[in-house]
Amino acid sequence: MAPSNYFYQEATSGCPAASFCSSRAYHRMVWNFIWAYGYNACAIPLAAGLLYPATHSLLPPWIAAVAMAGSSVSVVGSSLLLKLYKPDKDIRRICKAQSDGSDRHNSV
Repeated sequence: MAPSNYFYQEATSGCPAASFCSSRAYHRMVWNFIWAYGYNACAIPLAAGLLYPATHSLLPPWIAAVAMAGSSVSVVGSSLLLKLYKPDKDIRRICKAQSDGSDRHNSV
């Protein structure tokens, strides 16, 4: 086998798994964005005093700080869930077939 064929096959053997992993990462980023947007859409007006006319009290700054830190921790924790990602059985089968050589194409 020529070295160029070897590098070509090694470079493409992980493509299906990498594609699915990047898809999972993208969906996790979208979920984090939606969560952060929704949280901030609710929390910022409360911190700005939306309820002041009704309750005549303001949100203490330390509660707002704890809430924002909790939001950041939840987004980071959600991102860390990507470490639990395992490729599907079909992806593992395709990668195994490519590494065994059963899916290799004859090249010149």
